Amino acid sequence: MVGHQSSLFSLDLTKMVNMWDNEGDDEVNSIGQSPPMETVEGYQVKPEYVPILRKVFTKYGDVFKNSLVSTMTFRSMLLEMICHMISDLLDKNLDRISENELHNMIALANEIKNMKVNIEWLHIRLEEILEARQNLKQSGKLKEKKDSNKKVIETVKRELEECEAKKKALTAMLQSICDKETACKETLAIAEDESIKIDETVTYAKTKVRRFFKCSLVDGLL
Repeated sequence: MVGHQSSLFSLDLTKMVNMWDNEGDDEVNSIGQSPPMETVEGYQVKPEYVPILRKVFTKYGDVFKNSLVSTMTFRSMLLEMICHMISDLLDKNLDRISENELHNMIALANEIKNMKVNIEWLHIRLEEILEARQNLKQSGKLKEKKDSNKKVIETVKRELEECEAKKKALTAMLQSICDKETACKETLAIAEDESIKIDETVTYAKTKVRRFFKCSLVDGLL
């Protein structure tokens, strides 16, 4: 596949149109030795682009039908640019084409489209590929976030299970303490009640004993 030339995407196409409209084809062909070309529907392109160009014409017809570009020479140049972009897309998959390449292609396609060349179909596809490429890049970042978040969830779940186990143990311990507290209160109440009864008995006994303490048991009897 023919590699991208950095100048390909920086061409001022409006100036090129004016240049080719003002110069004859013969004058252009006289500059240097042209590489072998093949003719498709009257347009001359490099042999490697012929299969692509035939498919374009079969599906979309003559893309220059209502174009502002009048010379066959410049039309052929634009067709090579179009075929070059399509060739690049054929040669690469989504993860091998960069966003920068796609932005450059979209800019070039937009310039060509502005000259009323019917390549809206290519422009739309490039936009769709760029969006998909951006989503792919974003999905990679989201996957990293998801993996990181998954670890957080797993860690927190383990900690939560530990907390639940400790809470259960503490609840059982608290219940045991509460049960013991209740038993102690009941025992205390019984003991205190018994103590009161004992005190009453002792007081009563003291009264009875005091009557005969240090005196005759028959005192007052006779």
